[in-house]
Amino acid sequence: MMKVNAFTTGYNAPSARYRVRQNVPFLKKLGVHVNEIYSKSGSFPPPDRLKQLLWAASNLTENSIKMLSQPSADVTWLQKVLMSKHYTFEGFLKRPLVFDVDDAIFIPQEDFVKKIALQSQKIICGNSFLANNFSRWNTNIDIIPTAVDVSRYDNIVPTKSKDFFYILWTGTQSGFPFVYQIEKALKIIVDRYDYVKIKIVSDLPPTFKILEPNDYIFNYWNREIEFSSIVNADIGIMPLKATDRSRGKCSYKMLCYMAAKLPVVVSPIGMNKEVLDLGKIGFGPTNIDEWVDALEQLVINSKLHDECSKNAFDVVNSGFDIKTVSKQIKKTFTSL
Repeated sequence: MMKVNAFTTGYNAPSARYRVRQNVPFLKKLGVHVNEIYSKSGSFPPPDRLKQLLWAASNLTENSIKMLSQPSADVTWLQKVLMSKHYTFEGFLKRPLVFDVDDAIFIPQEDFVKKIALQSQKIICGNSFLANNFSRWNTNIDIIPTAVDVSRYDNIVPTKSKDFFYILWTGTQSGFPFVYQIEKALKIIVDRYDYVKIKIVSDLPPTFKILEPNDYIFNYWNREIEFSSIVNADIGIMPLKATDRSRGKCSYKMLCYMAAKLPVVVSPIGMNKEVLDLGKIGFGPTNIDEWVDALEQLVINSKLHDECSKNAFDVVNSGFDIKTVSKQIKKTFTSL
């Protein structure tokens, strides 16, 4: 059995959970044993400046010990970096090294990323935008999307009320600015159709300026509702701004909606547009009027809603399911 050491950014870090950890049992069935070595101090600093020095000391100490005690392995799988925005111990990682990237971490500075890329035997990029950027330093690149375990959604029995129609956004508070930019469109829809509610699932409540408390419901994210909160919605939305940071995103939120058989209304930016182009799965509005029109069509036209729902599931099931993605990851490892 092939042995892989996977260094990840933290136990609760989304990239660690979705890019690496959820693939582990599927890779094992394919003859690849993955030993995840996650950062206990976290690869990203806390917001409090006073705590950042303690974090840096903890991170450097932890990783220096890891470098001295690396288990034997056939491949090292590095998900993002050991320490945010810095090149530290990556040169001591056992080779061959696979550098896995699912975000535009080269913005605003790229020197530390360039060093890791140049020393890697292979780079896995979550989308073509990232691959195009990393090809400046290393052309040995495989594009592998973030996997969705479709079966996790199929096994959930919907419990949503038939009296309401839910437009869902889920994500961390860092994504709230994207939601706020379409708040006007959301308000128009909930005022026009009194049975429509906006549903927000996040780590903190949003602070809307236009939407009123009775226009939306909020749930704190936790593992127990990670999948059921999506299944019990009717439309999934993913607004973005037209920036390189957004183009670096791997559309995982969008793919999760699709796995739960939700039509999607998403900003047609980066990978979002690539996925939209795979079938009639929803809409890609670019301004407030288009957002209102897209949402309204899916709210009032049940036939269109059901068609997009079916197509969305077919697209994600055929190209982004975890069984397919795990095979792609194994192929990358065995090519070294």
